[in-house]
Amino acid sequence: MTDPNLSGSIMPTGEEAPPGYELFNQKQAAPTDIIVNSVFVSQLAEIEVVELEQLRQLAMRGIVESIGTTHEDLSFEEELNILPGTDDSDRMLFRAYRDHRLVGYALLVIGWPKREDWVIQHMIINPENRLQGIGTAIVSTVESYARHSQSPDKVCLSAIPIDQSGRSFWALRGYTDEPATYQVPIAGEVKEILVVKKCL
Repeated sequence: MTDPNLSGSIMPTGEEAPPGYELFNQKQAAPTDIIVNSVFVSQLAEIEVVELEQLRQLAMRGIVESIGTTHEDLSFEEELNILPGTDDSDRMLFRAYRDHRLVGYALLVIGWPKREDWVIQHMIINPENRLQGIGTAIVSTVESYARHSQSPDKVCLSAIPIDQSGRSFWALRGYTDEPATYQVPIAGEVKEILVVKKCL
C-alpha cells in the first residue's frame, strides 16, 4: 500500500512541480484523521492502480447494476479515456487515507472541456466511510490546490455528478449547473452528462 505521508512531489523526468503541488503532499496527521495527498496519474505504480480499482469496485457496485454494464466497462483504466483531448499528464488523483487505508479519491482533469478549465471527473468513496467528511476533505483540498495553482482572477472548478445524490453533494458546496451538457463515451455508449461549476 502506498504511504500517504511520503511527499510524492518528485515529478517524472523533465517535469517541474506546478505551483502549490508540494503543499498537499507533506501533511502529517493522527491515524484517525483524514489525510489527502495528490499524485499525477502518470506517476502511479501498478500496485496503486490495483488499490484504486479495488476501492472503485466496492463503490460502483450499485451503479454498475443500475445501468446494466460491467466493472470492466467502468474500470479505472477505462475511465481515464472518457474525456476527449486529455492524457495522463493532464490528470491528478487526490487520495484520502484514514489510518493508512485508502478510503476515497477524486480524479482531477486539467484542460476539459476547454483548455483553461479544470474538472473533477469523478469522486469515489468507500461505502463504509460515506457521510464521514471524506468527500468534503477531498474537495476542499482540490479547491485549495486550484487556488494556489491558477491566477486569482480566473479560478473556476467544475465537477461531473453521477446521480441525484451527487448533485446534492455538489450543490451543498456551492456548485451550480452549467447551461450546457456534454456528450462523452461511457461503457460503449455516448451519454449526455451534466457539469456543475464553482468560481473559487
